[in-house]
Amino acid sequence: QMGREAETNVYRARVKKYRESNPYYLYQMAMRAKGEGRWDEATDWIIKAISKQKAEERFYRLAAEVYEHQQLFDQAKKMLNKADALAAQQSDQLQASL
Repeated sequence: QMGREAETNVYRARVKKYRESNPYYLYQMAMRAKGEGRWDEATDWIIKAISKQKAEERFYRLAAEVYEHQQLFDQAKKMLNKADALAAQQSDQLQASL
């Protein structure tokens, strides 16, 4: 029985490592923290997500929302500007492919 417990712990550690390397999982954790009013935790999660996936517009929009709620208006504006730039870039790419 002890061998199974050790094996289970190994797999749990692998799952945790995989989750924390997945920016979309991190984004969902940020959304959950925001929904529960845990704003500092939401900030931590979304910044981790952005560090792993820098081209995801919605990550920056969530970061802007979280920063705005924390009254960190300069950071919120930077994140919103980045989201808008990504949206414009994606729109340009779409137009070019048509």
